[in-house]
Amino acid sequence: MAKNGGRKFFLIVLILVMLGALAGGIYAAWYYTDGFTKFPWQKEDPETPGKDPGTITGNYYIELDGMKYGDGGVTGLSSGITYAVGADFGTDYTVTMTARAAAEDFGFTLGAEPYKWSNVVGDDFTAGFTITRAATGFTVEYGALDEIIAGAKGNTVTLEDGVSDTVADKFAMTVTAANGYSITVTFSTAPESIILDPDHIIFGDGSGQEPEEPEEPEEPEEPEEPEEPEEPEEPEEPEVPAMSQDAQEFVSSIKELMTGILKIYSDLSDDELAVVTGDPDGIAMAQFRMLIEIGNERYPELSETDRQHPTVNAIKAILDYAESNRQDGLTRAEINTLFEMLNEI
Repeated sequence: MAKNGGRKFFLIVLILVMLGALAGGIYAAWYYTDGFTKFPWQKEDPETPGKDPGTITGNYYIELDGMKYGDGGVTGLSSGITYAVGADFGTDYTVTMTARAAAEDFGFTLGAEPYKWSNVVGDDFTAGFTITRAATGFTVEYGALDEIIAGAKGNTVTLEDGVSDTVADKFAMTVTAANGYSITVTFSTAPESIILDPDHIIFGDGSGQEPEEPEEPEEPEEPEEPEEPEEPEEPEEPEVPAMSQDAQEFVSSIKELMTGILKIYSDLSDDELAVVTGDPDGIAMAQFRMLIEIGNERYPELSETDRQHPTVNAIKAILDYAESNRQDGLTRAEINTLFEMLNEI
């Protein structure tokens, strides 16, 4: 009986030990695979190509857009991005950024010294980024690649022509807990965002810079209307000098006497006019002769300037016309011509 009782006890203890070991194994598997969601052989998440969760140990991870990343993970990066941190990192953790080998080596100058990117692989570039920590996560902000290098190295930077300005493929990020445990992740260069607008689909390039909006095509300029030809300016008439007092009296007296005589003659019938003016030496024509003589006597007394005046010239032309036609007697047509010449003055 004693032997049988001892065997039963031994079996019970053995079963309890095996159950305990099994339970511990299951718990460990659950803990280290984040609730049976992440396994060491699981590399790339099929729903997020280009991303890799890496190896997650306990709650040492960072999280982005609902996906967790452990050591060796490949996550996304863009300026202003915010990562959550797993609970095991606590609140006293540090974040550092280091240079890693780029797909293609490239050159740059630091101050006046030439460098290759391969010369700085492994260097700490944290100072070139702005990292804002909080209890539950942190935000990473940065500028262009040359600004990151200058911020970390403390000198002016010029990249060689044709260098890709993407940042994601040139750096690794390490998050370290207060107890010294750390995870290091790299960054995918796959598009981080797709921006839709009615005319374009724009993929982010992983540089962290906002994609530039396409320029609106310039509307063709409307052809300028041909300028209407300017109308030629009419030549200015020469300024007429003022007449002297003598010239004014000469014009006024001759015009008044001539008008009076012509008015008398214009009221006569053709027969009467023929009788009155038919005798060049008759009393009727003596009025014209006296008027012409007065005009010809006073005209030379005028100054040279007055004699050049258009109005004085017009009066002299009337006197000359009357003088030339008086010899044969004035006809109706000649009287009308004299009237027209006077009216034009």
